[in-house]
Amino acid sequence: MTRDKADQVFDWHQVTEGIMRIKSSPQPPDNASVAVNYRNSWYYIDDSDLDSKTTFALLGQVYQLQSGDAKTVAPVLTLPVGN
Repeated sequence: MTRDKADQVFDWHQVTEGIMRIKSSPQPPDNASVAVNYRNSWYYIDDSDLDSKTTFALLGQVYQLQSGDAKTVAPVLTLPVGN
């Protein structure tokens, strides 16, 4: 549980409000950009909600960066070859 300077419980809605809105419906939505059925309810991002679609796309990019095949790069050593 996150607390503020006054030792009160921090309200994360103050920071995250409006960046992503997930709607729910008992029926498959007609106007969804992305939708998933979970426990007999449909959760979706409305196709007209640009902020939520952008945030969802950003989360996808962060996931791809995190799950990518990271190769380590060894330092290049230069040795003097001469007289």
